[in-house]
Amino acid sequence: MKTTMPIDIFLAFKTGIEKYYGPSYFPPVSGFFTNLAALRNELDYSKYQKMIQADSRLCEELEGKILKYLSFVLILDGKFKFESNFPKSICMPVVWSDSFDQNIKNSAFLNEI
Repeated sequence: MKTTMPIDIFLAFKTGIEKYYGPSYFPPVSGFFTNLAALRNELDYSKYQKMIQADSRLCEELEGKILKYLSFVLILDGKFKFESNFPKSICMPVVWSDSFDQNIKNSAFLNEI
């Protein structure tokens, strides 16, 4: 399973918005991106996997966070382009860590299947 390194979503959008629209355009929406980044950082599957094993009632909490994150993503999808061939696209640097290393088992979940 591929795993990614943390992505600074806040910085990626701040840089893109200031570059294409000007520095005055980011401060009014910075709270949105602060909340998005915080929510994304909370969605740590391995942390939730352990917590859910201890208390299955936490599934509902995780589901709520995932749905909230997806609502943020839908808003962004309608406002920004992320493909590099589009003008004014937001550069979202994704660093894959050990993506194709056959010797590393990145997910306990896959081992359980």
